Amino acid sequence: MLANAGSRARTGLAFLATSVVLVSVAQLVLKLAMAPDLLPGSCAVLLRWPWSVEVLRWIALLAVGAFCYGCSMLAWLGTLARLPVSVAYPTLSLSFLLVFAAAAWAPGLQESFDLERLLGIVLIVLGNATVAWSGIGHRES
Repeated sequence: MLANAGSRARTGLAFLATSVVLVSVAQLVLKLAMAPDLLPGSCAVLLRWPWSVEVLRWIALLAVGAFCYGCSMLAWLGTLARLPVSVAYPTLSLSFLLVFAAAAWAPGLQESFDLERLLGIVLIVLGNATVAWSGIGHRES
């Protein structure tokens, strides 16, 4: 029984890591889709056929972002089936750190990076890690 619980927890952690990565990718891809140079001028551009390469690129980015969100949700459901929510939910804050770091260095995003923001995100992640860690020894009721 104990070996089964360990396997279940490992599987839950794998689902959780997958969910965190996929939700982070979704955020970044959707941010790219919303770049001012990619946004169609109006919805009317979608009614004109054939679509331009720019419109196709925009639609593809939206589709990839939505797909990643959907897959992230499925991984999250797998997480919830195997881990206590008091452990799983705070761990999602790792996506804050992933998105922040990737947005600062990814081509096309170049979000501003400064130590105050990094410190704030690190404090959030550490606080959530404390909550998650304290929930490891407790059983859900």
